[in-house]
Parts: sequence; structure tokens; C-alpha cells
Amino acid sequence: ASDERPYHIRVEAAMRTKRTEDEREYLVILSLAPTNPDAHMRDLSAACLYQFASAPRFRDGRGVVDIAETFLVPSTVCGVTAYLTLCSRAAGAVGDGDERPPLLFEGQTSYDLGDDLLYFRHVRVDDELGPRAYEPREKPGFSPPIRMDGADRPHEYESDARLTYEVLPCPRATTHHGVLDEVSSVFTRTAVKRKWWTLLVEDRIYFYRSQQNPTAEMAWPLWKMILKPHLQTGVLELKHADRTMLVSHGDAAQRKKWFDMVRGNMESIKLKGAPRTRRRSLTRRPSVSDRRPS
Repeated sequence: ASDERPYHIRVEAAMRTKRTEDEREYLVILSLAPTNPDAHMRDLSAACLYQFASAPRFRDGRGVVDIAETFLVPSTVCGVTAYLTLCSRAAGAVGDGDERPPLLFEGQTSYDLGDDLLYFRHVRVDDELGPRAYEPREKPGFSPPIRMDGADRPHEYESDARLTYEVLPCPRATTHHGVLDEVSSVFTRTAVKRKWWTLLVEDRIYFYRSQQNPTAEMAWPLWKMILKPHLQTGVLELKHADRTMLVSHGDAAQRKKWFDMVRGNMESIKLKGAPRTRRRSLTRRPSVSDRRPS
């Protein structure tokens, strides 16, 4: 759809966190949900589109927690609100079996992304944290809420803590996204092995199992990739290291769009010069790799 956007949300830092007797680790849970969910969706948290969590960090002596993580959102419509929940846990705490360690609610803030995504605006937000208005789940959809001590007592919430973060829509000129078919042969585009939700952002191309997955299965740097079009069959051959991906699309215009966008971004990198060192991944987990899944 024309109003769908991929974008980054960079969580910078939490400030003015309270001093505690025990040593604690702090993390931010980022949840993205429709600003105006369907009428039948009584529980807003069950309408969650994506959810991410930062790595745990310690506060310094000034009460600052340096989060410094950037999350890549594969694509949502513009009518989305970001809920950022700050929580903490005892340092070194481990969960019981499959359960995560107990979390303590430290505050929440929210931001309506609508106009900023629609008009591709880069925004920096510095907002105070308040009581919980949104209940993060263990994962998007109908799953158990994340247990947080203190979150269900809004009348007792007292804190001066603040959270700073940025909303960075991906550049329209160098971004493209949609479903691509992975095919088994360069001679035909109908022998489909699987479908990938694919996202091209400037100098990388990401492959997701589905549009709903928050983390890419593969992230290939364009400056290390070879593109070879097979125009007669409509198959694009992508090579990275010793791996090859054959992709296509059922629509001829989309096939041409993908080829032109990938080639254009690769040529732009050549003009600018390839990065001297591999850039840090823009997704939360460093496990997003260029390794082909089995």
C-alpha cells in the first residue's frame, strides 16, 4: 500500500532513573500498535504489529542508562503509535525455565508516528515517563502479557525519568519493499521454493520469513553482492560470498522495479566508495547474519 513505510526507531537513553539499593539492569521494550485499532479489538496490546527489546544496560552515577540501540521496522501503515516501556531487573537475574526474569516497571511513553511517517520526517523525542497505558505481550498477537511488578498501580507511579529516542523513516529514493519469490532455477520464475518479505534500504537488502517477523533471516550488504539479471526468464540472481539467491516477481513492472532499485543502490555505493569497515547492524540482534537458513 502507498501509505506503508519501513523505518528505524533509535532509542538513545533513559535519564533521571532512580537510585536503588540493589544493582539493576535496564531495558526498553518497543511495541508498535495501530493508533486506531478495529472496534472488535478490545485489547489494544493484542493488536501489536511489532515488538522489540533492547539489551540490558546499567545506569551510571548520574542516573543515565545509555541504551543506544536502533530497531529496523520492516513496514507498517502510517497510523501507528510507538509505546516505549522502560523496565529493570536485578543484575544477573535468570528466569525460571522458559520464563524471563521478573521485571520492574519503570515507566512508559508513547508517540503517534502518523504524520512523521507519512511525510518522511525525522523526529527526535525527549519525553517524560508515566504510568502504563499499553501492556506489552510476550510476543505480538494473542500471547500472555509480560509480567512487570508495579505496572498495575498507576496511582502509585512517581518518577522523574525521561526517555530520548528518534524516528527515522527510510529514504524514499533508496528504499523498496515487498514479497519476492525465491525460485529454484534461472530458467523459470514459476518454480517457487518460498516467498520472502524483502526490504531494500540504502546499502543492504533484508530477507524476512514474513512481513510480521521483526528480525530478518538474512541481511546482505550490497557492496559485497553481485547482481545478474536473467531478462528472458525474469529471474534476478543475487550472489553474496559463496551463496546465491534466485528471486523473481509475478508482475513484470515489479521485477523491473526491483532490478532498477538494487542496481541503482549498488552503483551509488560504488560512487561513494564501499564502507571501510562493516557497519553495525541496524537490527537489535547481531544474530541477523548473511547465513542462509536451512
